[in-house]
Amino acid sequence: MLEGTAEPVYLVITGQGPEMENLRREIAELGIGERVRIYRTERDRFDVIRSYDIFVLSSLQEGLSNALVEALAKALAEFVNDPERRRIVGQTAVVHARHEFSMERMVEEHHHAYRLLVNGKLT
Repeated sequence: MLEGTAEPVYLVITGQGPEMENLRREIAELGIGERVRIYRTERDRFDVIRSYDIFVLSSLQEGLSNALVEALAKALAEFVNDPERRRIVGQTAVVHARHEFSMERMVEEHHHAYRLLVNGKLT
């Protein structure tokens, strides 16, 4: 934790999972409970995300999660105040998203993974 900062620093955890009890125990052992906020529900996640200065997606199982997309939307709104830069970044993001996340790309990637699996090269 950051000590002596001008503004209070908090760790905000949104969601829940099988490690929640271990996480709560570690928070208590470290004595940082007053600096940690846990929101088990994702109902108002976007409102919570807007208050973040830093976002970390720690899931090893999620691909492109909604939380990540929402955090990126928040970052884009905050860091690109210049209308021309916003237009350029937005157009670039659209081109990138259409290429990286197209149906054709998804089918190709799945087909490749299945071939590796069938050939015993993916475990």
